[in-house]
Amino acid sequence: MLALYTRETDDEDLLIEIGERYWEGAEFGRIHLPAGVEELRSAARRQLAGETLVAAVRTLLELREVDTMALPRVVEALRASDWTYTDQGAWKSNQSRRAKARLLFALHDDGFGRITVEVDRGPHEVVARDLLGWTTSESFTRAVRSVRWSGDRRLVFDDGARFDPAPFVVDIDHGLIDGATAPPALEAGVPGATIAIAVRTTLLR
Repeated sequence: MLALYTRETDDEDLLIEIGERYWEGAEFGRIHLPAGVEELRSAARRQLAGETLVAAVRTLLELREVDTMALPRVVEALRASDWTYTDQGAWKSNQSRRAKARLLFALHDDGFGRITVEVDRGPHEVVARDLLGWTTSESFTRAVRSVRWSGDRRLVFDDGARFDPAPFVVDIDHGLIDGATAPPALEAGVPGATIAIAVRTTLLR
């Protein structure tokens, strides 16, 4: 696990610092954000975050003398998902075995996930979308584990929060019965804003 902490600066460069020494627990590093990042639109910020993460991981792997051959495939997968973290749970069948359902997850720019409920009764169909999930891949794993059928037509699960998880009830014919949906996304940043960023990496000693 690599834990990255951020701080804002007035610099023009984006600086990535990776801890040179390792004792136990998570690897760690710091990201020094340059001036102007807050003016970027959502897509540009997602790409910057993704490229920064890849650069940090590459630096760490090279420092620990670990093979980096898989990184190009990671970058391609990130590009294909528009630099958005996505995941999907396993299918879970109802008692009659006539339908199965799964949760899909995407982490949005506000830091919270959006959960989509997909059902397979022959053709795949989405029966609920934009349910307000929690903030991490671990929370989505917990949400998937919470899924259970109530009869043959309703799914019950929660958002996967570690403390006081929020419940959802979804009917496969009528959609969301209980639970919170995410508000419409508000586009942040300044239209047309761009910044030229040079990425530098160094080691924390």
